[in-house]
Amino acid sequence: MTPYLVVRQGNKWRDVYRLTPGQVMTIGRAPTNRLVLRDEVCSRNHCEVFLSGDEWYVRDLGSRNGTLIAGKAIVGDQKLESGAVLQVGSSELAFTFDLELPLPELTEPVTPRPDGSSAIVAQQNLGATSSLGPEILHRQSRTRFESGGRELGRDRTSRDLARMYRLALDMGNAASPKMLAEVVLNGLMAGIQADIGAFLLLPQEQSEKDPGRLSVLAYKSRNQTTYERVSDSLSRYVL
Repeated sequence: MTPYLVVRQGNKWRDVYRLTPGQVMTIGRAPTNRLVLRDEVCSRNHCEVFLSGDEWYVRDLGSRNGTLIAGKAIVGDQKLESGAVLQVGSSELAFTFDLELPLPELTEPVTPRPDGSSAIVAQQNLGATSSLGPEILHRQSRTRFESGGRELGRDRTSRDLARMYRLALDMGNAASPKMLAEVVLNGLMAGIQADIGAFLLLPQEQSEKDPGRLSVLAYKSRNQTTYERVSDSLSRYVL
């Protein structure tokens, strides 16, 4: 399975980064990082995500504010589970193997308290340190990360964008026109819940759009039904 990092800055999940075995994903403000965050709270070289054996890990690089998972600063190399959300400065990065699964809803930065509760704080003037300290807006006894793994839905647009991004990656890996057609067909049928679909192709040297010369490049049926030739009238309408 291919792992991804999905970056949220503000209240939206925005950029998606594919993690590649053998490459360390360095994260920070410096332009030399593979994943650059425009976040003044983030350190220039904040943390890195890497593959060790068969597992993916995150390591803090001595950042100012630390790298947090579920509100706790990591120590040493921390193994990543699918669905884990890294807090890097004021940004969040979700680690996932499936872009269609719901990502967590917006979570405010939390500060642990001695009594076991947590305080949600307001971060003002991110480019400078306030002498007054953070203002507590709301206090809760549990964070949203402690909700027992409850799935929190995203809106339909986010799911569709994730599906399109994954389809684009699969299309880029296609080694032939037939493989490309099959990848696109599978993606379209999954997205629109169609029962049957096909890609028809005219010969390259064909200048006249003759439906009789269409050949099947890719075909898929959910019920394993055999392919039936499309009518000439429908083919002419499409051509």
